[in-house]
Amino acid sequence: ILSDGKEVVKGEYTLDPAAAPRAIDQVIREGDKKRTEKGVYRLDGDTLTLCMPADYGADRPAELKAVAGKTVVITLKRVKDEPKKDK
Repeated sequence: ILSDGKEVVKGEYTLDPAAAPRAIDQVIREGDKKRTEKGVYRLDGDTLTLCMPADYGADRPAELKAVAGKTVVITLKRVKDEPKKDK
């Protein structure tokens, strides 16, 4: 993550597609600090759905479901480039 062109946060993701549900680990580095967030995910075509704990360091969610105060569900969809129009 950049802020004013300066790197403030760096991260890495590790996937385990064999887990049920599929697992994702996100390692975040802010300066000398490092933390790992453990979540679950689903990839369906061009749609990626993530379920992460609402609190840092909490246990990996057991399912891909939003639970108030416990988990956050994020859905990302790939945007396809539109064909360029001739002028």
